[in-house]
Amino acid sequence: MASPARMNANIWRALLLFALVAGLAALLGSAQVTQPKATLGQAATPLSVERASAGDSLDDPGPLATDLSPALTHAAISKAAQKVADWQLARAEPIFNQQWTYAALYEGLLAASKTTGDPRFHDAMVKMAAHFDWKLIDARFPHADDMALGQSYMDLYLETHDPVRVADVKTILDRLIVRPDDPDKLLWWWCDALFMAPPVLARMFAATGDLRYLDYMDREWWETSASLYDPADHLYFRDSRYFTQKEKNGQRIFWSRGNGWVMGAFAKVLELMPKDYPSREKYITQYKEMADRIAAIQGEDGLWRSGLLDPGGYDLPEVSGTAFFTYSLAWGINHGILDRAKFQLVVERAWAGMLAHIYADGRLGSIQPIDGQPGKFKPSASSVYGVGGFLLAAAEVDALTQNAALTRPRITGISHVGYFVSDLPRAIAFWHDLLGFDESYDLKKNGSEDVRIAFIKINDRQHVELFNEAPAHPPNMMSHVCFTVDDSEQMRSYLRSKGFDVKPGNGNKTRAGDYAFEVKDPDGTLIEFVQSLPTGMEAQAAGKFMPATRISIGIYHVGFLVGNSEKSSTFYHDLLGFKEIWRGSSTLSELSWINMQVPDGGDYVEFMLYSTLPETFGTRNHVSLVVPDAQKAIAVLQARPAYKTYGKELETHVGKNGKRQVNLYDPDGTRVELMEPNTVDGKAVASSTAPPPAQR
Repeated sequence: MASPARMNANIWRALLLFALVAGLAALLGSAQVTQPKATLGQAATPLSVERASAGDSLDDPGPLATDLSPALTHAAISKAAQKVADWQLARAEPIFNQQWTYAALYEGLLAASKTTGDPRFHDAMVKMAAHFDWKLIDARFPHADDMALGQSYMDLYLETHDPVRVADVKTILDRLIVRPDDPDKLLWWWCDALFMAPPVLARMFAATGDLRYLDYMDREWWETSASLYDPADHLYFRDSRYFTQKEKNGQRIFWSRGNGWVMGAFAKVLELMPKDYPSREKYITQYKEMADRIAAIQGEDGLWRSGLLDPGGYDLPEVSGTAFFTYSLAWGINHGILDRAKFQLVVERAWAGMLAHIYADGRLGSIQPIDGQPGKFKPSASSVYGVGGFLLAAAEVDALTQNAALTRPRITGISHVGYFVSDLPRAIAFWHDLLGFDESYDLKKNGSEDVRIAFIKINDRQHVELFNEAPAHPPNMMSHVCFTVDDSEQMRSYLRSKGFDVKPGNGNKTRAGDYAFEVKDPDGTLIEFVQSLPTGMEAQAAGKFMPATRISIGIYHVGFLVGNSEKSSTFYHDLLGFKEIWRGSSTLSELSWINMQVPDGGDYVEFMLYSTLPETFGTRNHVSLVVPDAQKAIAVLQARPAYKTYGKELETHVGKNGKRQVNLYDPDGTRVELMEPNTVDGKAVASSTAPPPAQR
């Protein structure tokens, strides 16, 4: 019989061995495996807590879904996204947290709002962010995982530019970009980190224009790449532990989700990186290398296994890696970086493969739990980051199908035109007291009771926006022109397919409650497209704020300066489908105006041609309101008390187009034209054949 001392020694050795084994298992199981020489004493969420909140595996998850179709149509894709997002939101919202696992889900839910048009997903993200006071975890600075939530904060900030939404993220990033590198420890030493921190830095650059954020990201990205990217296999090692480890088949270990994180990061960084950024082509080269490699090793079921180079060693496909591959490859096609003919089938097969792992209740299965290496799991395993990747993929696949159609939605008319004003009360008095219109609603400046935009209602579908701020490009007082479309998401996809840098998806609403986005025409004029929603402020004000005092009941046209009529015609006619309806000349020797009618309505824009840019824009950039009788309109205006303080004579004249018109000017000199719809003699005036002005 052994002595008590010998027994105690054996017990302690056994306990020590157990502790070491348990510690090693936890280390290898974590998605945040620490490198040698890691800083001690950093607070971190226990792995057990992360795992419990991120997802679960059920022995009996119920039947698989039978109501989903792999057809690449908006309806089919939106239905799948809705089903999965509904299931995940119901389970996750009560336990939303600030961890990296949920950061990926939040990005996916924002994308789902765009894909499905369901505002609940977007609104849940705003509520979540407000609950956490728009703050990040800051216990392990500069750990990339704790910055991942900044992606959603920044995306939501870019909607409203409310400084509260960005303050904490900026504080942390400002500390990061002045941090000197540690020669003994790579900052982003695990490949997942490229998805966690670089997109946040890219968004901060987009928000501020400060290249320091992009330059810092660029330097650290390529430090990580130099360490972890294998130039022969065109894949990333998860971290340095795997440089020499092998799969059972003798191949090197390349983890599916780790490479998925990297591919997702390429999409999120490149979409915001300027096209002339010095190292952009370097990113594109590596992105294309990885895309080619990933496509080449796709499984027959359209999915990828947890260990990319030993698919036979893993029983199940792995959906989270697949989801991020699908998202990134579809993004590359949508943005003209990857060849559609080569990669679309890869995306289609991957999308169909993922749908086969959705259960009847909306659970998305076959997602590897938190890990840092290939592993095995149950078919029902679901985790929030994999769902986030799936919802990001759905948004890009949806955009891909719309790009393929290359169809333009209907452009039905002029929604509004915006002007900057130097004195908002005086401008409102001009529109209200003199012209007889009502202000239907306004939007306040962030964090203030001061009005930023006043909305002057013309009719139920048209208004004028008065911006209570300095002009963006003085002396031009015009902010933008907005056209109504019946499908803003389709317009986004259409323009993107024509080479415009328009990000896919439009689930996020304007502050007025509608879907909208902006592009610039060849002269830099800001052009907005809006899809009015029943819940928007304009729709809610239908039938209201239209007094009998209105001098006009409709915007007839909007005029703005155009320097190169050929380029503008290509944009408005060839791209947007506008129809030229008239040309006019004030000198007979040189063209002065070109009228372009919206393709699916009667409103039109007027190109105000010039050879030399005028010193003042107010008489050229104008809005024209239709009146049945110009002389009677003058009489009405002259009878109003506000006319006594207007200070300018009103008179009619017949324009070169044969129509009577009256010119008025707001307090900043912006012209408001009243025009009759018909010519004085009832006969159409022939278009001028004069040549466009030569640019000087």
